Amino acid sequence: MIKILCITNSYPIHPRLRKIGNTFLGFEKTTQVKYFAWDRNNIGESSEEDIVFSTNIGYNNNLLKLKEIRYFEKAYLDFVKIYKPHIVIARFWDMAFLASKHKDKYGYHLIYDINDMPLTDNILKDTIYKYFERKALKKADCILLSSRFYEELYKKYLFKTYIIENYPEKSILKVYNNKKERFTLSFIGGVSYYETAKNLCDAAKEMDMDVKFFGAGKENNKLDEYCQRNKIKNVEFYGIYNYPDIYKFYHMSDLIWAAYPYINKNVQFSISNKFFESLLFEKLGVFSINTKSGEYIEKNNIGFTVDPYSVEKIKELLKDILTNASLLEKRTQNIKKHKKYTWNENIPKLEKIFKSMT
Repeated sequence: MIKILCITNSYPIHPRLRKIGNTFLGFEKTTQVKYFAWDRNNIGESSEEDIVFSTNIGYNNNLLKLKEIRYFEKAYLDFVKIYKPHIVIARFWDMAFLASKHKDKYGYHLIYDINDMPLTDNILKDTIYKYFERKALKKADCILLSSRFYEELYKKYLFKTYIIENYPEKSILKVYNNKKERFTLSFIGGVSYYETAKNLCDAAKEMDMDVKFFGAGKENNKLDEYCQRNKIKNVEFYGIYNYPDIYKFYHMSDLIWAAYPYINKNVQFSISNKFFESLLFEKLGVFSINTKSGEYIEKNNIGFTVDPYSVEKIKELLKDILTNASLLEKRTQNIKKHKKYTWNENIPKLEKIFKSMT
C-alpha cells in the first residue's frame, strides 16, 4: 500500500489539495490518502480521512501561530509515526519547512505545493519566510507551482518543478436554471482581503445590481458587519459551501469579482481559481491592474481590470458595464472562443511524479 499524507495549515481543506490527493488515489488501487490539517478556528472534526488539529488562535495572529506551531508539529509527528507515509504533500511554505525537517528521519518523499508564495508587503516578513522556504525547497523532491507566472521566481529549482495550475474539474460544469431579477456580480470563495472587498461594496451600494459573496473566509464576518452597519442592502452573504455546488453560483452571476490587492507581491504573480472557473463557465471576471493575470485578461480581451484600492475606479467600471451592453458583448464572444482548461490536463504530470516516488 502506498500511503500519502497531505498537510495544510488551514481548515476547511483547500479544494486544490483535495484534487491533488484524489488524483494520486487513481494511479494505484492500494493507494491511501489522508489529510492532516491545522484548524485555527476550532470548527473542524476529524474523520477517517481528515485528521484535524484544532486550536482557537484564528488566522491573523502570527505571534500566536509561532507559539502554537510546536504543538501542531508534535501532533503531526505522532501521526507520522503511526501512519508511516511514503509521500508527504505540504501546502504552503511553513508546512513544507516543517515536513522537510523530519523527511530524512521518517523516510518519506516530500512534495512542496506552492499554491501561494511567501510574499507579503512587509520586507522583514518576506526575508524570514523566504529563508525558511529555501530550506524546504532544497529538501523537497518535487515542487508544484499553481501559476505559470511563478516560474521566473523559482528558476533555481526548475529541474524538479511542475506547473499544476488550479484548473477546475470538468464535472462541475452543470446546467442550473436560475432566474435573476437584476444584474449580479459575485465573489466565489472565502474573503481574505477585507479592504478591496469593502471597496467593492461601497462602489456598488447605490447601483441597480446585486453583489453576492459565496464562501466563508477569515474576513467574511467583518465585511458582513460593515455592510449591515452602513445599511448596504444590495450585498448578500451565503456562507460556506461545498465545492461541487459552485456551478450554481456561476449560473447565478453575470460578472465575477477576482480583483485582489496588487500591492501584495503574491497577488501580482498568482492565478486564482476564479480565472479558470470563469473561462469554463464563460463568465467575465474583474481582475486587478498591475498583475500578471490582469495583463493576460487585457491582452486577450476576456474580462475587465480595475484598481481595487479605488472606490471611484470600481464605481466607474460598474457604471460602464451596466450602461454599455457592447462592453460585455465583445468580451463574451472572446471568452467563448478562448481555450478552456480542466484538471485532466494535470493528470499526466502528477502521474509522472507519483511513479517516480513509488
